[in-house]
Amino acid sequence: MTNQDVVRAHVADEYRGVFDDAMVESFVQTCVGLELAQAQAQRVVDASPSARKVLDVGAGYGSFVLACRQRGLDAVGVEPQQFELAFARRRLAEVRPHDLASDVYVDGDGRVLPFADASFDVVTLWNVAEHVRELQRLIDEVARVLVSGGVAFVLCPNYAAIRREAHYQVPWAPMPRRLASWYLRRLGRTTRFFDDDIHYRTPWQLASALRSAGLDPRPAAPASLEKVRNVQSINRALPRWMVGTAVRLGLGGAVAAVIRALQRNPMRRTIDLVAVKR
Repeated sequence: MTNQDVVRAHVADEYRGVFDDAMVESFVQTCVGLELAQAQAQRVVDASPSARKVLDVGAGYGSFVLACRQRGLDAVGVEPQQFELAFARRRLAEVRPHDLASDVYVDGDGRVLPFADASFDVVTLWNVAEHVRELQRLIDEVARVLVSGGVAFVLCPNYAAIRREAHYQVPWAPMPRRLASWYLRRLGRTTRFFDDDIHYRTPWQLASALRSAGLDPRPAAPASLEKVRNVQSINRALPRWMVGTAVRLGLGGAVAAVIRALQRNPMRRTIDLVAVKR
């Protein structure tokens, strides 16, 4: 079996009643594949070009840390789930045998990070905040291990938005948890994962937690801003023509302003924040 086959079998069993076959495949490609991880690593480099030490909290299968290390960053990850941790270490040993896998992927909990104060230039929480009940405790630990001026990246689903639920992939609107559990059961889904491992997060809640920890949050710069500067990178013909026409008419700044305004919309499906330690 390939590495992906091993993960595929594990995910299908772990999320039985939550993921269907297509969702299992999407999860494996996203979390084990390197395409998303490489894009996230580029975000870190763009936002913090002088950063060298990076911590990924909830490192999962290790893709982001691996992508960072391939860019020359001193990146480590913390992961409490033993299957994911073992996979990340095994893969790193295969592709970067000179790295000590047990030091790169650490068995640990984001609420009690096993690192000294001010150890990292960057800390990332990629789709982790919604899985930790004690949000403030998690954010306080992130702030503790960041250097002054260090940057935290926080990405997670917005449960104040009307969207598809990020894990069950069913239509979703803000609703009380008891109603949400009933709704999932009516759809024939297992609710154990929702009841135990999903905690509602909103932009206001996360911004408040970050500020309380001494971090200054702001919406992340949307990737679509780069498309205004590089119109040819837009794949679809009609949007490419529309944005290109606006730029030729001298309206590129107006388009960028609209994109930034949309990024601040509290009802966006995803919370995507960058926070600097004061």
